[in-house]
Amino acid sequence: MIRPQISEELLSWSEDLGEQMVIEAMKRSLDRNKPSWGYVKSILHSWVNKGVNTLPQARNEEVEHKNQQSNKGVFSKQSHTQEVLPEWFKTRKQQQMDEEKPKKQPSLESTARTIELGIKLKRSLGSILEAINYMYDLSEEDLKAIREEERSAIEILQSKSKLKAVGDP
Repeated sequence: MIRPQISEELLSWSEDLGEQMVIEAMKRSLDRNKPSWGYVKSILHSWVNKGVNTLPQARNEEVEHKNQQSNKGVFSKQSHTQEVLPEWFKTRKQQQMDEEKPKKQPSLESTARTIELGIKLKRSLGSILEAINYMYDLSEEDLKAIREEERSAIEILQSKSKLKAVGDP
């Protein structure tokens, strides 16, 4: 059943554009899965606004409509994959690394423990220097003094760094 208002509008559109145009608009409404009179009217209004009066013109308009829809889909896909990023964003990782604070150097005490552990494990001078990142110019004589308990590792490190322990005069 068609409501009386829709029936009147249908007759009015048929008189203005012709029955074939109204039927074509209804077909398009169904093809686009929008089976409502409101959608059919929007198609008819669109044709009137574009000056489409005949079935061949309506079919040409449909081809243009499909081309526009396919171009929109291609454009939207490209815009997602080809996003434009500002230069600062691309280099922000490098900037973050540059702005990081330098790593805190280990204390003399922890370095001394590393040296003492290396001596206990009978490591070579090279491996001990590597373990403390070559921060101090230790010699074989220094390691021998620590090994034979002539001097402590902390004493040697302090002399190498020219630092004094807290409380020393």
